Amino acid sequence: MMNFSEEEVRRYARKNDDYGQLGSEGAVYKFEDYAVKLFKKVKGEEFMKEKENKVRALMNNEIEGFIKPIDLVYDENNNFAGYAMEYIESKGDVADMCYKYGEHYKLDKKIEFLLKIEELIKKAHSMGYILNDVAIWNFLVKNNDDVIGIDIDNFQFENYQSETNPSFYLPYYQGLCNCKGRNENSDKFSFGIYAIQSLMKYPFNNECLDYYRGNVDYLRCYFSNLDIKEEARDELYNLISTNPEKEWIGKTLEKVSSNKFKYLY
Repeated sequence: MMNFSEEEVRRYARKNDDYGQLGSEGAVYKFEDYAVKLFKKVKGEEFMKEKENKVRALMNNEIEGFIKPIDLVYDENNNFAGYAMEYIESKGDVADMCYKYGEHYKLDKKIEFLLKIEELIKKAHSMGYILNDVAIWNFLVKNNDDVIGIDIDNFQFENYQSETNPSFYLPYYQGLCNCKGRNENSDKFSFGIYAIQSLMKYPFNNECLDYYRGNVDYLRCYFSNLDIKEEARDELYNLISTNPEKEWIGKTLEKVSSNKFKYLY
């Protein structure tokens, strides 16, 4: 047990001009040889208690291919504030590889990263975990090009559910299943969306507005807002909309060639 406090983490971050990697639930900071996730206090007492219990359970579980919590972090009043995990040196996350540094990677290399994520998701499912949050920026590319998952406190397993309010989820989650009832199929569907989107020239923008949440066909709504050629949009829609909750997107990705999709770029 490392036994350091929230204040120590924040003081270390300020000293090193570390403003944290921000997310909907909180922020992740580097602390010495660790990464520490601190949750927003506004989440409420019930949220924090559920999260503490889940993180404690995850500390005792081996989850191959994912960075798990290794200690809890408390504030000055001994209230749960977050958790520490191993700090991983990396090139960046998979979203970075596909977009921020995308020009340095050919399409086949991007697909390689995505297929590695799919295998990690399958492995997690085989161990009884539902990821809930399959955003590809939750997967880091290590210096040897291996991919590893992080930020697993939204995992659903045993009696531990997802604490995240559905309103925080992007539009293509809405209506698929409720916050505490997601399953392997919803992981497949969501990853399929992220995977196809990450191959665009300008991924991770032009998402559906909140207005469209009442639309039955979230997938069609989503693709209608992508800023790509109409023929490419329709083809991608057809590729992923064929039983998206039953089929892994990897089967489609393996068939994609740079030549066939050259008009995306």
